[in-house]
Order: sequence, then structure tokens, then C-alpha cells
Amino acid sequence: SVNHFNTGEKKFNIGEIKIAHLAWRSTLEAAIRDVIRIRPDEVTSHQDCDFGKWYAGDGQIFKSYENFQELGLWHQKTHDIARQVIEQCDQGKQEQAQSLIREFNEARTNLFRLLDDVYLQ
Repeated sequence: SVNHFNTGEKKFNIGEIKIAHLAWRSTLEAAIRDVIRIRPDEVTSHQDCDFGKWYAGDGQIFKSYENFQELGLWHQKTHDIARQVIEQCDQGKQEQAQSLIREFNEARTNLFRLLDDVYLQ
């Protein structure tokens, strides 16, 4: 019966965006526990990930949406903090990296909230 609902055309693939950014949480935790090794330059910038490319390109059709600009800022912050976590791990500062996870989660939560807001407008 779900197939009978018409929710309209998708604005963007919100699920893929969330999965990709949520996966970073597991990656960062694994790096903190020294299960995996990642170099700071391997953390994709907010401009080079698939969402970042969409945001700066095709996504600009949504730039008039109320939360679109803030969405971009939280997206950048999410990537910046992920890089900081990996930099701390790279320097053997797992405790400092772990404390940054809270900031990462806050940034990611705000990113997801704003994704929802833009998607539902």
C-alpha cells in the first residue's frame, strides 16, 4: 500500500547524504581506537565530498531556502571537525580526539536537522 503514496519528486538523495556523513562517526571512532589509520589529508573536504559538490553546483537552486546557507556552514564544520579528530589521532592524542567527537556529533546533528528542513520546504 505504500506504493500508492505520492510524496512528490525528490529534491536530493537525503538518505545517501546522511549515510555518508554518519559513516564518518564509525571511521573516527575506529581511528581513535587505533583500529584503522587515516592521514589528515584523506579526510575529504566539505567541497570535495559528493554533497559538497552538489551544494556548490546543482544545489544552488535551493539557495533561497531559509536554512540553505546555514546548512552549508554546518556541513563545513562537520568536515573540519572530522579532520581535527584525525589530526589528533595522527599525533597520538586520542584523548583530545575523543573529546572532539562530541563536537562532531553536534555538527552532524545540526547538519541532519537542516538537511531535513531544506528537504521538507
